[in-house]
Amino acid sequence: MNFKKIVAITLLLLAILTVGAVSAAEDAGALAVDDAGNEMVVETPADDVETLGSDENDEILQDPAAEDFNVVIKSEADIKSKEAVVSFDLPNYLKEKDDTIYPEFYNDHVEVNVDGGSNFRFYNTGGENSISLTIDDLYIFWGDDYNITVYYNSHDSNIEKMKIASGTLKVTESADLTPDNFIEAYDLAVESNDDYFCTVFDTQTASGLNGQVSISANGAQIYSKTFTGSGTPSIAIYGSDLTGNLNGEYNIKITYKRTADGKEYSKNAVVTFKNIGTDTPTDGTGDVTPIATSISASAISIVYNQNKNLVATLKDANGKAISGVDVFITLMGVKYPLKTDNNGQIKQSLSSLPPKTHTITFAFDGNSNYLKSTKTVKVTVKKTTPKITAKARTFKKSVKTKKYTITLKNNLNKVMKNIKVTLKVNKKTYTANTNSKGVATFKITSLTKKGTFKSVITYKGNSYYNKVTKNVNLKIT
Repeated sequence: MNFKKIVAITLLLLAILTVGAVSAAEDAGALAVDDAGNEMVVETPADDVETLGSDENDEILQDPAAEDFNVVIKSEADIKSKEAVVSFDLPNYLKEKDDTIYPEFYNDHVEVNVDGGSNFRFYNTGGENSISLTIDDLYIFWGDDYNITVYYNSHDSNIEKMKIASGTLKVTESADLTPDNFIEAYDLAVESNDDYFCTVFDTQTASGLNGQVSISANGAQIYSKTFTGSGTPSIAIYGSDLTGNLNGEYNIKITYKRTADGKEYSKNAVVTFKNIGTDTPTDGTGDVTPIATSISASAISIVYNQNKNLVATLKDANGKAISGVDVFITLMGVKYPLKTDNNGQIKQSLSSLPPKTHTITFAFDGNSNYLKSTKTVKVTVKKTTPKITAKARTFKKSVKTKKYTITLKNNLNKVMKNIKVTLKVNKKTYTANTNSKGVATFKITSLTKKGTFKSVITYKGNSYYNKVTKNVNLKIT
């Protein structure tokens, strides 16, 4: 074989090998050369796979199929409002959507369509794995049949309302209705008039709320509204809907008195308000609605000189103490103000009141936030009884003028000065006045014989003190 034939055969073999290598490369991927001159293979997806993107593990993401959602629609349910009637899973692709890249109105979403109810669209921006919907979510009412269809929509692959499930839901009323069927309330803080407070709903019938909704704070009403079944399924209540000035922690009671069964359904919560209702307009005029107030004080009975205070407390209609305001007290014809402390209290000393029944009036004149209020109470002051201290004494017959002393003190154990007292002994009465130490000294001249003589010391009393006597024996030897 000559040299030319050898070259031709060699070139033919190289050509065949090159064609085979290219064909093999096309089956596995595209052949390319990197910057260093090395060959690499770039994989090409199959013709029947639509690439939507890739996850963190560089796996190809595809539109999910209907069965990937695992939709469950209850065909018939004896349920309560918080129990799920439609539920579905979310395939990986939906869980990994990023709403910072795909705005909500473009994002993939699941739509639940209810004939006679509502359309519910779910955009997964929080990475949820599954969704459960209640009759409240879908505005479904007891006693009706509903055709439910579930769709999947994808902007990326132009899928619009791909039907993934359908069914009929027959909802029958739960035999055991509880406040959970009507009221949603939590322990929370409400710091502005726009803050959410609670929700009252009635999905029992298509007529919606039918009855009275009322709310109290520490026993005082702060909300009341009557619904007549006009189709309103629920009402969300905010701080701006409440009446009165609310500031601090309150025990809240929310009540729905339902016309359909005549029963009351109530829930309790502990709510902390911050200056709610301070400037609540009444009719759009901007006028502030002052809250009612009350003054509490109790009748009292004391004795003269007793160290005791009469306490009056000013509170608003919600039971909250009103501090730092003047409450006027009228006592024995004199009117003067006392400022309430942090507990809404004022204190009036009664120790100087003379014995009699006094009428004492407390008055709060009100202001832009609070209505005025008054309170009148009776204070009965009785006479007090002093104390005579006297001891038995022995005197010598030979002493012509026998000096005998006693001490007079009041109910507070304080000496009573310049007070006349008497001593009666052996049919003769002696008088003496107490000195600065409350001591009275009697000069007895009638006891000239030996023996023991009964004597009586007497203070006759006055408009402040009761009469008091003391018996002692005086002995002459």
